[in-house]
Amino acid sequence: MRQLNRVIRDYFGFSATELRGFWVLMSLAIILLTIPALTRSVYRTSAHSPISSVESSKLDSLIALLNTDEPNSTRIQSQYDTKIHYANFNPNHASRDLLLHNGMPSWLADRLINYRDKGGVFRKKEDLLKIYGFSTELYTQLEDYIELSKQKVKTPDPTAVVQSASYKAKSEKQPRYPEKTALEIVNINQADSSQLKKIPGIGSVLSARIIRFRNKLGGLHSSTQLEEVYQISDWAVQNLQKYTYIPPENKVVQLSVNSDDIKTLASHPYISYELARAIVDHREDYGNFSTVDDCREVYLMQDSIFQKIIPYLGL
Repeated sequence: MRQLNRVIRDYFGFSATELRGFWVLMSLAIILLTIPALTRSVYRTSAHSPISSVESSKLDSLIALLNTDEPNSTRIQSQYDTKIHYANFNPNHASRDLLLHNGMPSWLADRLINYRDKGGVFRKKEDLLKIYGFSTELYTQLEDYIELSKQKVKTPDPTAVVQSASYKAKSEKQPRYPEKTALEIVNINQADSSQLKKIPGIGSVLSARIIRFRNKLGGLHSSTQLEEVYQISDWAVQNLQKYTYIPPENKVVQLSVNSDDIKTLASHPYISYELARAIVDHREDYGNFSTVDDCREVYLMQDSIFQKIIPYLGL
């Protein structure tokens, strides 16, 4: 063993400590290599262990039950067979119960109804795939039962005729989707939440964001500013620009660069705290601004920022 240690030390240039570490690693490697072989041996032994007489009798009974042609076994199997008896439905009017009956998850049915409540309309069958979470597998199952055109639909299972009729009668009692009426075009700087929610694509959350953004600005001077509302979609912006307006005599609330403090200036969405402090520092060092255009000389005042805030600046 000493001779082997001497050969290894001379060959690898190991110190005494490194040599001990080498043997520890080699021992661990040998143990790790033998574990799989020992495990396979144990499993092989257990796999060939004889089956007890009790287990053998249970196995024979199970095989006999599976092979029997008696009606009882058929009834037992039928208890575990689940089949959805689909009913024809129109996604623009179908009740929540009918959607659930056709195998739609409750959260997806609620999402579809919420989409309708916000003004969404399904004009063709493929529009259902626009609903977030509506999988292509579910669409394939329901495609033949969607009633949006005069296409021939699959005849329902005869065992579900009575049940389908009851669901159809129940859905007819539900109020039909109201016909669209011409929307009133409103002043975006005066419209309240109820008026904004009438516009397609604008719900309670988005209308509150629009009003909050408008109030922080001191009013909108251009419809393009709607694109800056937090998490607003292009479709919602287009509808807002279509059904709202800004009057020519519109006036926005202006800040006073000669008297407002840092906190007041920084409360405006277009003015950062650093820029507000730079405006106040410039005013204290050089005196009041003679014109709003003099604000260009303020440190940190970039031309792109100045062009955005100039409608909101006053003396």
